[in-house]
Amino acid sequence: MSDFDRFENPYYEKRFPDQQDKEAMEYSTCSGCNEVISTLEVINGEVLDVYGMAVHDDFSCLKKAVSARIAYMERND
Repeated sequence: MSDFDRFENPYYEKRFPDQQDKEAMEYSTCSGCNEVISTLEVINGEVLDVYGMAVHDDFSCLKKAVSARIAYMERND
């Protein structure tokens, strides 16, 4: 048994989690709701990332991110 075996058992991983693993799971912050976006959300396609601005693929987050207002077009028939 080598000295490095103690770092590769389930007990060690559960009791002393690696902080770098947690940092790697955080991708960015949503520009709309200011929640943390994980890399899993990016992989699943739930996030739009345009020019460095990450936003959840949700109408409310998109609206908050661009501070847009809804304009209703009137029909003149």
